[in-house]
Amino acid sequence: MSRHDDLINGSKFLGNVIAHELKCIYTNYPEKTISMEKEQIEYRGKAISKLLLHKWNNEEIAEIKESTLKEAMRQLNKPKYKDIRVKISDDIIRKKTEEEIFGLLNALK
Repeated sequence: MSRHDDLINGSKFLGNVIAHELKCIYTNYPEKTISMEKEQIEYRGKAISKLLLHKWNNEEIAEIKESTLKEAMRQLNKPKYKDIRVKISDDIIRKKTEEEIFGLLNALK
């Protein structure tokens, strides 16, 4: 796969991690959290495997952040997630994205 493909796919997996983390927090069905946590682990591993393949410059890191945020928002706005108690604000999603990217970049060093 190309560098750009790894950036896009890694961002999608990271967006799924964020969406699943927030779904675990805001769900009406706590019994679903165990399976969502397992999916988070799976998605995080896939994101790291894609994003560890390359050294990213600042422009690419900004693109990773933007793509990750878009994917997380897309996932959380799907109508199939009626089990979420409240509408998760864009600010919460942005904050979680920043935390996840920061943690990932520190892991990459």
